[in-house]
Amino acid sequence: MVLSYISEKVIKIVFSRTNERRVVITQDRNGQYRVRAEYWCLSDFEYIGEEYWAQDDRFTTITDTIETAQKLAKEALYEPPEAEFTP
Repeated sequence: MVLSYISEKVIKIVFSRTNERRVVITQDRNGQYRVRAEYWCLSDFEYIGEEYWAQDDRFTTITDTIETAQKLAKEALYEPPEAEFTP
């Protein structure tokens, strides 16, 4: 499964320390930046035979500046030492 960003330009992809999560910053035709959190999905491997990036519906946002988009991306990837990520 491939996530599609139709009509959007991928500006930056930022990965978590473990590379199990990432944030994709895209820009649409109107100049708005979209910030989407994704996770590396293994849960369907036994059914479809592949792993893929899946959108984390808990974090998707739109902003008008790249600076704000980068700040939001960093916040989305913040992992307190005791926290565990579960999709």
